[in-house]
Amino acid sequence: VEEEANRKFEGTGLGLAITRKLIELMGGEIWVESEVGQGSCFGVRLPLAIHDQAQTTVPAVPSYLQTAVIVDESEINRITIEKQLIACGVAVHGYDNAQDAIAFFDDGHSANILITDCRAGGMSGTDLAQAIQQTKSPPPIVLLSSDSLSSMSTSDLDLFDAALAKPVLRRELFETLAKLGPRVGKAKAPRKKPAKGARKVSTKPVKTGSAKPKPPVEAPIAARRMKVLTAEDNKTNRLVFRKMVKDLDIDLRFAGNGLEAVEAFREDRPDLIFMDISMPEMDGMEATQTIRKIEAEQGVEPLTIVALTAHAMAGDQERILSAGLSEYLTKPLRKAEIHGKITQHAPEGTSPLGVETRPKAQRAGAG
Repeated sequence: VEEEANRKFEGTGLGLAITRKLIELMGGEIWVESEVGQGSCFGVRLPLAIHDQAQTTVPAVPSYLQTAVIVDESEINRITIEKQLIACGVAVHGYDNAQDAIAFFDDGHSANILITDCRAGGMSGTDLAQAIQQTKSPPPIVLLSSDSLSSMSTSDLDLFDAALAKPVLRRELFETLAKLGPRVGKAKAPRKKPAKGARKVSTKPVKTGSAKPKPPVEAPIAARRMKVLTAEDNKTNRLVFRKMVKDLDIDLRFAGNGLEAVEAFREDRPDLIFMDISMPEMDGMEATQTIRKIEAEQGVEPLTIVALTAHAMAGDQERILSAGLSEYLTKPLRKAEIHGKITQHAPEGTSPLGVETRPKAQRAGAG
């Protein structure tokens, strides 16, 4: 285990201490048998009651759902959904790339549903959906995405009959398929694009008279969403953070380490950065110092960078803030604190966050 903050291998013993406490609270015990150079074996014993009515039945899928096509470049994700549907008697055709899925429909085959990841191998899920719409018998399409669905445009989401954020529970997926109702198995008409150079003909009745035509009204320019960058190497922590801010209408991006955070800052300057401190390749403090140098070279105002860290010992806050970070939050993260920071630092001119994030006590006194 590295003692530096930019650890490459996780593990400091904190997880074991938490695990022991949880097991003891459940009336159990934990032990370890360890030999230097040979390894360690951990054992857990828990008193658990046997459930007499264990749920072993597989959730039902609609009877008319006979054939499904699944596109996901991740083999483990694809196989997981395939097995869930096959267990219900659905014939499944799985592909790790979009071109094979398109060829399936171009060859005259049909399916009752197409389930695709946002990364469909060779093209995006939206590009695949557009291509499938032009085939002879396009099925309803369900999008599965690891990224925030709120970052997708309305026109992109309109390509799909349903969209679910990963990780997707089996029950959630099956309920979504059931809600599609009669549309499952019925082909939607391909969206026809006007011929190049063709003039758009209005079908509205034309009023005659001496009334002067009204001048065209310019459509207001839509405000951009607040851009938030979160640097966090732990996938579980990224998932927790995403769920905490899912109700906010923000443009959320993630970086897996300090180097990625600096690169993301260079590519598209965010409005706010949440920076984990202990990360591989480059830790949060070094990444912040690099960003501060870039800001100084460009002559721009320093960006607010909020530290997210489990370092809560005496002197940790002073050490972290002295590295150039603006503010400091300790883990485990709290939704109210995260929302508060985003609300506090939302720039003027950006679109509303979408939910009221003030404390309840303040909302109660509002007129």
